[in-house]
Amino acid sequence: MQARRLAIALATLGLLVSACTAPAPPSASPPGEARPAPAPAAAAPVTVATAPPAPMRARLSFSSISGIGLPYWTAVEAGLFARQGLELELSYSAATAVIGALIAGDVDLATSAGAELVAANVEGADIVAVAGTLNKVVQAFMAGPGVGEPAALRGRQIGVTRYGSLSDFSARYLLRNWGLQPETDVAIIQIGGLPEILAAFAGGGLDAGMLTPPQTLQAMDLGYVELANLWSQPLEYPGSVLIARRPTQPEQEELVRRFLRGLAEGVHLVRTDRDVAIRALGVGTQTSDARALGATYDIYTPLFERDLRLSREALRTAVDQLAATNPRAASADLDRMIDSRFVDELARSGFVERLYAR
Repeated sequence: MQARRLAIALATLGLLVSACTAPAPPSASPPGEARPAPAPAAAAPVTVATAPPAPMRARLSFSSISGIGLPYWTAVEAGLFARQGLELELSYSAATAVIGALIAGDVDLATSAGAELVAANVEGADIVAVAGTLNKVVQAFMAGPGVGEPAALRGRQIGVTRYGSLSDFSARYLLRNWGLQPETDVAIIQIGGLPEILAAFAGGGLDAGMLTPPQTLQAMDLGYVELANLWSQPLEYPGSVLIARRPTQPEQEELVRRFLRGLAEGVHLVRTDRDVAIRALGVGTQTSDARALGATYDIYTPLFERDLRLSREALRTAVDQLAATNPRAASADLDRMIDSRFVDELARSGFVERLYAR
């Protein structure tokens, strides 16, 4: 009796399962024709997840509020870092403070010129360039009324921000190209900053000096002319470098990868959408001067590296610059200061090529 009840229960369970899972009945076959075997069920299509990656916090510190920031600000304004799953926090400090904050772990990434990277490595810091957006110096040699050619600079006063700075290096580079010896044929005067150089121009205290766009436009309004600019010279220099503590942990490496994808998209957007880029530049520099914004965009945009690759030759120039005042820099190891894994991966993935193929 117990066996009979168990058999009935199992049969009932089988009917319930069949009722829940049985497919719709096939159409009837003509009489006498064998019904074809049912085709195997097609595999369900694989759906690729399109949800954004889990958010990661990324703290970035800038050392310059200028056209150098265009790709970063444009990427922020367009939500390109957010699309890569990054919650970005921006801060601004002087170059030395930026590098100090990076070494201390107060920020995850920093942008600065290559000289600061070299100087920190010479002192033993384990920080590396993971990308570069600019391999040029964006400064111009501006000369006042009566100085229409380099030969007329003899005996004149040339303004730079401070001795050993990029403006000092740039002025000396151009002077030597013109056959003039700094401090012998001309006097190089340390002023303090680019706004101070412009103020000295307005007060008639300098015959010439180094400025960056768009301050060059203000100098032109004062009657100064551009004798030369560095971005059209063959000289390569790490004008803007993305620096990190040497990435060794998976989470840190993933943060760098995501950031570079967002940054590469930012460079692409700058190059392809002038209006969006100029709007972002205005937000980043806190200016609404249309002439200044347009001139800055026009000068910087062609110079940005679409593949984010820092030139070794550019970094070598920064090493030579520092070695002039710190002999220990002459033996600095370029390979130790560049971690190209991430831009190499980006190139192999075809990410950048796909951006420009749209």
